[in-house]
Amino acid sequence: MCPRCSCENETGDHLLLDYPFTRAVWPGSSLHYSPPLDFTPTVAGWLGSWDVVFRQDKRLGREALSKAAFLCWYLWRARNELCFNSISWTPSEVISFADKAYLEYAKVEKPAGHLNSPQVAGRDSAPLVWIAPLLGFFKINCDVALPQENVKGGLGLVLRDHAGVPMKFVSILMFFDSALQGELLVVRTALRLTLELGFSQIQVETDCREAVNYMLNQSGSPPCNSAVLISDIWKLSSSFSSVSFLFISRATNGAADALARKALSFVCLID
Repeated sequence: MCPRCSCENETGDHLLLDYPFTRAVWPGSSLHYSPPLDFTPTVAGWLGSWDVVFRQDKRLGREALSKAAFLCWYLWRARNELCFNSISWTPSEVISFADKAYLEYAKVEKPAGHLNSPQVAGRDSAPLVWIAPLLGFFKINCDVALPQENVKGGLGLVLRDHAGVPMKFVSILMFFDSALQGELLVVRTALRLTLELGFSQIQVETDCREAVNYMLNQSGSPPCNSAVLISDIWKLSSSFSSVSFLFISRATNGAADALARKALSFVCLID
C-alpha cells in the first residue's frame, strides 16, 4: 500500500510517475514533464519515449536523462524519509535536492566552464533554445505584439509535434489593452485550437512570466480585464489529460513573435 495516498499498490510505476506527490514534482522541475492523466504511466514506457530526445540531440538527451535519474532517486529518498523517519518532504524540496545532486555530478562529469548546456536551463530560468515535447505531446508557442498607445494588437501561435514539425500557424489581429491581456487571449486561443484538433497532452509556452504566474497560481488576484480570461483558461485546461504552462526566453519564442507581428499588417479585426 502506498504510504502517501493509501489507495494504490506501491509499485515503481506508481511511486515514480503516478501518485499525486510525484505529479507535483515533475512539472516543477527543469524537465517540465507532466505524467499523463488518462492512463497509468509506466517507467518502461516513459524511458522508451526518451528515444525521441536522443535522436534530436544526444547531449541534451544525456543531460535530461541524468536529471530525471536524480529526481527518481530523491522521490525514493522522500518516500523512505516519510516511512522510516516520519519526515515529509515537499515537492520543491525534492526538486531542490535533485538539482543540487545533479550539479555536483555535472561538475565531475564535465570540464570546468562547461557546466550548463544551453538546452537544459535551470528550474528558475528560461530555456535558451526551443525543446521539442516528448512523444505523444504537442507544444504550442504563443506571443503577442502590441504597439505603444494602441489597443489593436497581434496574436501569434505555432503548434508543433514531438519531432518539432510545425502543424499549425496562426496570426490574429484583435483588440486588447495590455500585453498581459493579449498573452492570456492567445493562450486561450491555443487551448481552444488544440481541443478542436483532438489533442489531449499539450505544453503551452510563452515569454510572459506574469501570464504564466497567473495561470499557475489560482489564488492570485489578476487585473479586472484579465480575470475572466484566466478563469476560461482554467476551465479549458480541465479538458486535457495533461497540460502545462511554461515560461521561455524571448529568443526561444521567435516564430510566435513573428506571427504576432505579421497580424499587425491585417485589415480585419477580431474582437
